[in-house]
Amino acid sequence: MNNVLGALKLRVAILVRDPACVAAQAANLGSIERILDDGLALGSKLQRLGEGRRESYVLVELAEVIRAAAEIAESGLRHRAAETGAQIRIRCDIGLLPKVLGDPDELQRVFVNLLINARDAMPGGGTISVGATVHRREVVIKVEDEGCGIAPRNLPRIFDPFFTTKGSKGSGLGLAVAKSVMGQVGGSIIARNRAAGGTCFELRFPQAHGRRTRAGRLPAIPGKAIGRAENAGRRLHA
Repeated sequence: MNNVLGALKLRVAILVRDPACVAAQAANLGSIERILDDGLALGSKLQRLGEGRRESYVLVELAEVIRAAAEIAESGLRHRAAETGAQIRIRCDIGLLPKVLGDPDELQRVFVNLLINARDAMPGGGTISVGATVHRREVVIKVEDEGCGIAPRNLPRIFDPFFTTKGSKGSGLGLAVAKSVMGQVGGSIIARNRAAGGTCFELRFPQAHGRRTRAGRLPAIPGKAIGRAENAGRRLHA
């Protein structure tokens, strides 16, 4: 995968040296370069995860990671609404959160993937809810949708590599990577169907020593345009 993305990056570098091309497509070329860089970074992380190597982690403001993931995912919601008319909103209520150890980029990808999956589970529209609680020494994040839920026969397999219910539209890697990332930081992720309908993904993070930071309540996000995020949101789905 890195070889393919590296070859594409070389071709983009050639295009960037063409003044006429830059004048006509500067924004798109910039977005493509960022996407390729993200893809190359993700490929390297997948390789390290496959080899069982641990990352060097830092103290992470989890609320900021969730906020950034919501901004990326909501642009995909705007695109979906324009195509189908289905209105989907993200509602975040995360309050005070202690810091956790991890890689902020990895954790952001985990939450983007969960939000995009929730979007795909609600073709008719609905609300994605992200909530947080602190239990003893754990930070618990729940990502819930109002979709059709997961077939009971598939629940034991959804974190298996390459297992997907999306056919050709899914890689089957998103949730497998999420489970690996959570395991590497000493946490966990589980999925269950909600009694009211839809699915709940529950992520548990061990607290890191440090001062609590005020995250505040994030507003419901109806869907503003973020060009970079739209591209990222389209490709980061299981």
